[in-house]
Order: sequence, then C-alpha cells, then structure tokens
Amino acid sequence: LRTLNVAKAPASSIDSFRYATITNAFSPDFVGAGEPDFEIRLTGTLNSSCTRISDSAKVERVGDVFVVLPIVEASAGTCLPASKPFYKIIKMKTPEPGRYLLHARSVGGSAKNKLFTVTPATH
Repeated sequence: LRTLNVAKAPASSIDSFRYATITNAFSPDFVGAGEPDFEIRLTGTLNSSCTRISDSAKVERVGDVFVVLPIVEASAGTCLPASKPFYKIIKMKTPEPGRYLLHARSVGGSAKNKLFTVTPATH
C-alpha cells in the first residue's frame, strides 16, 4: 500500500473532446486593435475516412490565452483508416492591445503554441 495524493483540479471543466492531429497553428504576428477581427489558421490531419473538424470548433479565451479546441466529429457508417490533411480558418474578434498566446490542442495531449501581439490603433 502507498499514499495516493489528490488535489483540487486547476480547471472547473472536464476536457473530454476528441481532437484532430494539429501540425501547426498560425495567427498574424501583429494584429491592429482597429481591425474588427483576425484569423487563426490550423493545419493538421484526420485519421479516418469518416471524420471531419466540427464547424463549431471551439475557441475559448482564458485571460491572455486563446485556447483552440479542434473537435473531431465522425459520421455514421463504415470508417476506414486514412490520412486526410485539413486547413481550417477561424475568425476571432480582435481583443484589446496586448500580448497573447494562441494554444491549439491536439490529439494525445499535445498542443501547438504561438505568441502574437495586438498593437494599439493608430489615428
């Protein structure tokens, strides 16, 4: 027998989604605060003939971090192993000026990260 230490979880939600394999996550290095939105771009692969990235791929903003959850959906029917590349563009509302982290989750607990800056609007 040995001691089992249990601590309170740092987050209040359970992450139980199935994610795509993300090979890269992009955002512009600099976004002007006067721009209404900016684009997050994801590249990766799906490993089945009947899977796709959900149209409702979630992006949660947690302080200065944009957490991208590339949720995979599977259609009914017979699925075959495959390696299907994808390219997804997600438009986000431009936040206030500052430094931000783009954190895109990937299958197997890994992630791709990218820093970007929102610069003050010039008049």
